[in-house]
Amino acid sequence: MPEKNLRNIMAIGLMFFLLLTGTVIVCATFREGHTIAELTGNFYLYELTGDYVCTYPSMSPDGSKIAYTAGLYLLPNSADIWVMDSSGWNTKRLTSFGNVFRPFWSPTADVIAFTADGGIWTIESDGSNLTRLTEGPGYYLCSRWSPDGRKIAYFLRPDNNSGFSLWMMDADGNNKRRLLGNTSIHAAWAPDGDKIAVA
Repeated sequence: MPEKNLRNIMAIGLMFFLLLTGTVIVCATFREGHTIAELTGNFYLYELTGDYVCTYPSMSPDGSKIAYTAGLYLLPNSADIWVMDSSGWNTKRLTSFGNVFRPFWSPTADVIAFTADGGIWTIESDGSNLTRLTEGPGYYLCSRWSPDGRKIAYFLRPDNNSGFSLWMMDADGNNKRRLLGNTSIHAAWAPDGDKIAVA
């Protein structure tokens, strides 16, 4: 590897490991003193200048784009949603109010659901139509879209003395329904959309 590619870097990036079985996205933080040569495998490195940290990478269903959150390293509540091509080009910032995490693409790849300000929101992939789906007391965590894109699973903790419960709502925020109490915050839909697994 040429010497110029072994330079020390101080940046935050996303690594894309291209495997025979598909593409796995790994979020990585690079600090001063580490070199590209120390990273194993085949990868692309997307760099943000300055002290940024990138988290929660989410590939669009068609594989063309990646949504992720990026915020200042020393300001953990500064993260917003960004979108870029899967090649690492054409980055675009979608939100600007901070404290954003857990972005999830709709199956049609035109809307992203996410958690911010203790609630669940959606925004179109071009940055338009920002909509808050949840209101009221409690802390909400966005989970995943149903395979047909008509519903969103999420978690709700009504107060600091309670655990999370699994809920479901329509993609427009209507028809909220509690499914299960005392759960973790990880869920996955069955391919036919009839069941939700909770870990």
